[in-house]
Amino acid sequence: MSIKLEVVLRYQTEGRFADQLAKEYGNSKASVRDWMRKHQTNGIEDLNESHTWKKYSSDLKKSVVEDYLDGNRSTNAI
Repeated sequence: MSIKLEVVLRYQTEGRFADQLAKEYGNSKASVRDWMRKHQTNGIEDLNESHTWKKYSSDLKKSVVEDYLDGNRSTNAI
């Protein structure tokens, strides 16, 4: 069982808080919340790690950097 799935299942069955699980497993609260969201949205399959690189266009990269510099998005949102 993957760590991600273990954390999500403990959250569901034990009612543990994301910050407690994050501290216990040495991950960020944002990561744990993201795993929970992915599991709720698409199930176990979405917790699997990707082994491929995503390619982003230069325009998209520039747009994201501009949004960040303008204060429109946080690093987590990006």
